[in-house]
Amino acid sequence: MGKLLDILIQGKKISQTQVEDLKLTTIRDEELQDLLLRRGLIDRETLLRARAEAYGIPAKSIEANEVPSDVLALIPEETAKFYKIIPLKLSGNTLEIGMLNPHDLKALDALKFITRQKN
Repeated sequence: MGKLLDILIQGKKISQTQVEDLKLTTIRDEELQDLLLRRGLIDRETLLRARAEAYGIPAKSIEANEVPSDVLALIPEETAKFYKIIPLKLSGNTLEIGMLNPHDLKALDALKFITRQKN
């Protein structure tokens, strides 16, 4: 939670006072992010960029029609919804994946399982 908030404060997206208020009402990162959006303190794009910076990964916004259906079919829909992952692009044997939480060990394990299953 701290790194995301630090990035938002440094980028002047939210104030230290707002952060203190948020810390009083949230426990988990997901709650904090939902609260930031619900209160209109930041928009989804700002949250996406800040999360990417916090995780040290590139941010990417996609539209549903941008991903070819054959690529979407590489990960079962139930799995994608449960682990909050989405296949984005297939280049040779490399599958680009979008993840809501790139540190989710269970989602990473599921991806390893899928890649072994599909070679």
